Amino acid sequence: MKLWLKVLLWMAGIFIVFLIISLGFLWWLASNVISEKPFDMPGGIPDMQTSASAMQKINIGEKVSAVLKDKTAGKSVPDKLETIELTENEVNALLKTGLIMQMASKQGADQEVRDAFFKDGALTILISKKIAAGNPFGKYFNIRASFVPEIRNHRFQVVLKAVSAGSISFPESIVQGRLSSELAVLEQTENGQAVLNIISELKLENGRMTLVYSPVKLGEYLQGRGMGMGGMLGGGVGGIGGLAEPLEE
Repeated sequence: MKLWLKVLLWMAGIFIVFLIISLGFLWWLASNVISEKPFDMPGGIPDMQTSASAMQKINIGEKVSAVLKDKTAGKSVPDKLETIELTENEVNALLKTGLIMQMASKQGADQEVRDAFFKDGALTILISKKIAAGNPFGKYFNIRASFVPEIRNHRFQVVLKAVSAGSISFPESIVQGRLSSELAVLEQTENGQAVLNIISELKLENGRMTLVYSPVKLGEYLQGRGMGMGGMLGGGVGGIGGLAEPLEE
């Protein structure tokens, strides 16, 4: 057999071995990342007393309505910052309430955000993304992430504590760089600037969440969006939903 033919057969053999190894790795990866079932959703309802305590502390609607009322009357309103401090239980009660409301709005459709909770100074969110039917590995891409969000010095910051997809955990350093880049882009968007202009501080520590914001700047934002005092009074806290819209570049 000629030398060049031996070399070609040898190279073909190596290629086939690497192909088999690659396919085996991809099969293993897909079977560990993709699941047959989504994350379980927590049962029960939030403690009503804890929820009421949290809503009483937030009280954003009343404060912003007062600002809009004074501005409509031509009064000078000082830009005084307000501080909201919630306990771990209060934050979790609000998160559970939000999940229940989201589930009700889905009307039987799959809910991607399966759970969210505040524990040990970090927020954890569980997401189940349904994938195309007929996949041999399963039906859901399950992601779990624990992180500490912060707003400080007019900047968004998120410190990752743990990230996993299916049964595979990923080093936080792999995702942290990309996440920091996305946050830097977010800071330059209209909605990102609006959030940073209204909220001067957000921090999670010692089982508490602290939010410092400006009712005056929030009122100015709402007026700029064409929402007057009537809209705020009619919508309550939900009247500031414009800030919850998907952020666009």
